[in-house]
Amino acid sequence: MRQRNYPVIRLMLSFLFIFFSNFASAQSVSILYTFTGEQDGANPTSPLLLTHAGSLIGAAQGGGGNGNGTVFQLTPGARGWTLNVLHSFLGHTDGVLPNGPIIRDRQGNLYGTTFKGGAFGQGEVFELTRGSDGTWTNNILYSFTGGDDGGEPASGLVFDKHGNLFGTAGNGKYERGVVFELSPNGDGTWTESVLHAFMPLGDGKNPGGRLVLDRAGNLYGVTVVATDSNQGIVFRLSPDGSGGWTESVIYSFQGGSGGGEPTSGLILAGNTLYGTTFIGGDLSCNPPNGCGGVFQLRPNGSGGWNEEVIFPFSGGANGAFPRGVIADSSGNLYGETVGTPFGDANLVFELVKGSNEQWTEKVLYTVATDGKDFLSGGLVLDSSGNLFGTTGTEGPQLAGTVFEVMP
Repeated sequence: MRQRNYPVIRLMLSFLFIFFSNFASAQSVSILYTFTGEQDGANPTSPLLLTHAGSLIGAAQGGGGNGNGTVFQLTPGARGWTLNVLHSFLGHTDGVLPNGPIIRDRQGNLYGTTFKGGAFGQGEVFELTRGSDGTWTNNILYSFTGGDDGGEPASGLVFDKHGNLFGTAGNGKYERGVVFELSPNGDGTWTESVLHAFMPLGDGKNPGGRLVLDRAGNLYGVTVVATDSNQGIVFRLSPDGSGGWTESVIYSFQGGSGGGEPTSGLILAGNTLYGTTFIGGDLSCNPPNGCGGVFQLRPNGSGGWNEEVIFPFSGGANGAFPRGVIADSSGNLYGETVGTPFGDANLVFELVKGSNEQWTEKVLYTVATDGKDFLSGGLVLDSSGNLFGTTGTEGPQLAGTVFEVMP
């Protein structure tokens, strides 16, 4: 069999990537790693975890030793970045299609979800622990049944200060999705509880994106799919003091200029929630549905919340169909637009708020639109202002890349 010269290919691809990136903007862009689709994995589609040591940890949906996906780590060095596969999923009970962002506890253990696999084929929550010999072991914390407990988790996990894990999954009692909690029992086992099963008539359907937790212990999230009465919702789950949780819909999207179909999770900055919608905003883009925008939600002092689309995307070089945002310490927002299938740009953007409360877009990196879902996983920001992200289908094997955008 003819050997592929992947280092040479990566070098050539990095050169082209940097050349066209600098042509498109003043930012410097480089590809840190190009997946081969073989042992190293394929198609990373979730945000990366940035460690204190500067390494990047992520999940690839495909590839690996068994074709069921990997958890990988990229470590910087004098000669570039080196990829190590921490775990190749075996399939079946070991998991298939790791699809949510990886998180880490204070002991360095890694946690994530798989969309399929587990004891019932409906996905699982897993923990990776590192042994004294440097190898990692996959521990299955919970296998979903696809019944009332949910199934096919797809949005990642979040820890509270007590070590409990929270996430969302599909199916559930009303087959509209659930919010769940996993609590450690102290003996290595975990117990799953359904905090809320989404119901018909205005309660939303199919929660998407990672949950966000405030200091009071409230959980916030979105449902993606429109119902008969709304175009998706923002919800809050609050502990009731008796071990239960109370759900409230704090905003119902109605489409139009106010946006609709929030596709990604929220972030919380002070008392303000930020997120993105896939439709609405500037209705002259992709008429009559719009190309989505970035929105903010603020409490109005009367028990309700006010929503405002702070930046509607208008297509073309401006971008279209955003997929989540992150914030820096100055309050600037960063995100990606998908841009397909309408010929609009796939780009990495920054939103800066002016003294007049108006937000201005700065395009940090633009890629050619070729019908591919280029920007796939969301962004992570380091203390120096460098952005890291993934592409799902780029590279010579269409297996994806990890890239860096430097100021």
